[in-house]
This record gives sequence, C-alpha cells and structure tokens, in this order.
Amino acid sequence: MDMGFETMPDMDLDRLSEVEVEGEGYSLYCKRGKRGGAKEDRYSATMGLQGKSKQAFFGVFDGHGGVGAAEFASKNLDRNIMKEVERRTSEEERIEKEHYSNYASCLSIVELLQIVERDLRGPDIDNLSIIDLVHLEEQLQAALMGARSTKTHMMLQSISSLHEKVCNFPLWNLVCNFSLSSGTNIIGLQAF
Repeated sequence: MDMGFETMPDMDLDRLSEVEVEGEGYSLYCKRGKRGGAKEDRYSATMGLQGKSKQAFFGVFDGHGGVGAAEFASKNLDRNIMKEVERRTSEEERIEKEHYSNYASCLSIVELLQIVERDLRGPDIDNLSIIDLVHLEEQLQAALMGARSTKTHMMLQSISSLHEKVCNFPLWNLVCNFSLSSGTNIIGLQAF
C-alpha cells in the first residue's frame, strides 16, 4: 500500500521544487507554487482494494498553512473509508440474512398453520370404525392429561415464584421462616 510521500525515503520532499512519482497503474506530478516555501501537499494511492486490481483509492491533500492535516489525511483517510465500507457491507449482509431468516420462518409458520388447520378439521368421524374411534378417544385423553400436567406444573412454578418474592420483603421474611419451620400455611396475613 503506497500512502503519502513517506514511500520515497531518499528525498526531502518539503524542499523539492518538483516531485514525480510513478506507481503501478498511476503517476503523480507535483510542482511547488510561486510563493515558495515548503510543500505542504500530500497524496495517497492505495491500489488493489479488497483484493481487486481495478479498485483503488487516490487522494490529494492540500496542507493550507500546515502539513499536519494533509499528512494525517494521506495516512488515514483511505483506511478509515475502507473500514466504514466494510462495516456497512457487513451490516447490510446481517440485515439481508435476518430478512431471509424471517422469510424462511414465515414459510414454516404458514406450513404449521396448514397442518393445524388440517388437524382442527380432524378426521371425518362418520366414516370411522369403532376401533378408530377408541384410538381417537385415547389420543384425546393423552393430550388432555398432558395439558393438565403442564398447567399444574406452571401453576406450581408460579406459586413458588410468588412465595420467593414475598419472602424477600424484610417484614415477611420472619413470617415465611416461621411458616416453613413450623410446617403451617399462614394465609390472610395483614401488614401493619
């Protein structure tokens, strides 16, 4: 990566009246103006961006009364621009993947809805034999037991969570400890 005049070590560029540089695929010519003094202009030439030989970044920076800003820009601007391009590219790719994922999940939701719709219509019980009806009843009972079990489990978790929250209050902590140690359930306590 060629950046700025620093790539030409044998020359004191600020004192030269003319500078001519040839790089792979570009050339540069700079001539000191009539007012004389040190050259404050800088350049950068970055070839082969993102590994592509036809992509390049060129910059010419005028010092305007001091070489510091031009020097800084010649060393950093191309790198900062490329970081921003890469950040935006990765952000766009992330958004694209997220959009595709949402689209794919919508497809699976549609498929699930079709399955549920088919299941809700259920079998045509007019055409079922006694054995089929018995199997259907067993399936319904198993589903009902599973639903009841899940509901009971969730209710017990909720009660446990509420008990934990109540016992974390300082005033109730003493009552909860008494209740747990004595094995009694205290219901209808009033705070005062």
